[in-house]
Amino acid sequence: MKRYILGMLILIVGTISAQAQCDKQVKIKCEKTIRANPDGSTAEEQNMPVDILITKDSIKINAVPPEGGSVEIAGPLSEKNCKMTGNYTDGIYTFKSAALLKKDGGETREMNLVFKLEAKGGKITFYGEKDVPQGQDPERMIFEIKEQKVN
Repeated sequence: MKRYILGMLILIVGTISAQAQCDKQVKIKCEKTIRANPDGSTAEEQNMPVDILITKDSIKINAVPPEGGSVEIAGPLSEKNCKMTGNYTDGIYTFKSAALLKKDGGETREMNLVFKLEAKGGKITFYGEKDVPQGQDPERMIFEIKEQKVN
């Protein structure tokens, strides 16, 4: 019984510390976005400055499309699944957001989005896609990272 309780405590503490890892603030700067086909191949590349800020509770993305103007996507995080180790050097962090998209000119719309932050050997890759019903192909964006900072 003591071993069982000790094992449960270790599991709980490990889970809490793993989730706490994703409570850090992450700032990402990108210069290029890649729209991917459902099979993962590149559909379109765009040179587009993008700043991404992920906090423990929210995400904010500011982009300047090639045609000009600005786009902001912001929303709270939900359904967070953190399997990150170290200082974001290895692991995966996935989350959803019911975000609001705002464009210059006043256009706004709500979007359900799914994000994945993947770290391998200290290099972070960031993905975003629309949360679509089962069986539909999502529109996936890959953000080519120029700079990253984890606080």
